[in-house]
Amino acid sequence: MEGSLKKLGVKGPRNGWKKRWFKQKGNKLYYYVNETENKEKGNIDLEKIISCIKTTNSSIAKKGSYVFQINTPQRIYHLQADNESNMNYWMNGINEYLQPSNNNNNSDSEIQQLTNELETFKNRINDLERQNEKYELALNLCGSVLKTSVNEILNVAENGGNLQLPTLHQEPQQPKVIQPQQPKVIQHQQPQVQAVQQQVQAVQPQVNVTKEDSSDDDNLGGQFDNTDDHFEAKVLYEYSARKNYELSISVGEEITVLSKHENGWWLGCNSEGVQGYFPGSYVRPANS
Repeated sequence: MEGSLKKLGVKGPRNGWKKRWFKQKGNKLYYYVNETENKEKGNIDLEKIISCIKTTNSSIAKKGSYVFQINTPQRIYHLQADNESNMNYWMNGINEYLQPSNNNNNSDSEIQQLTNELETFKNRINDLERQNEKYELALNLCGSVLKTSVNEILNVAENGGNLQLPTLHQEPQQPKVIQPQQPKVIQHQQPQVQAVQQQVQAVQPQVNVTKEDSSDDDNLGGQFDNTDDHFEAKVLYEYSARKNYELSISVGEEITVLSKHENGWWLGCNSEGVQGYFPGSYVRPANS
């Protein structure tokens, strides 16, 4: 597959569409500034594509346009063709790649599927290890408060017994003595000081950092940045679980993101308490 398409930047419609030259090399779809350029702007891993469909979002696909999207766990790529025939050429080509017909390709596809599953299992192990660390900290804290060992707490839990809690003695509270507050002394700034501050603020430069062709950057840094482990997210695209460890999500649904992973598959929990993995690119933070 090879040809010209318009590509929507990572920041969406506000960055506009940019014309790019796309060329397939093996299992990668590379894109360049133009046909003669040798340095790539980025690439799409065909092995990690979940689906390739026509875009129905009216805010992205204007009436009369030929926009389709490539869905991957890390990102949704929106591409625009000049006409319907060209759009079908790309969509059919990508979907044919996703459904190989010969034995050799089937073997390669099975290997890639096993590789993807192995990555997901690694994610699950990492999540369980992090959860186990939290439980260990909680047990140590309980042991410290109850003045007992963690092993004793675990033995009681395994045998279904009752843990003898220590009697906590509370010291009698002393009556609070309210001290009379001293009147606050308000110091007024001298007019000269205020004038100087206003002049400093007026001359402070406004820094605007721009990056050439930043909309082509495949790094989604900042889009889902969140210092908290858990946060609420709203589903943008529907996904039906294909494995028993995945989570089915519906458009408009709100779920809790429990952990994020570099391969794009995130762990989440829906309103019914069901947990599983889903493509991180299919959601956005609820507070954004």
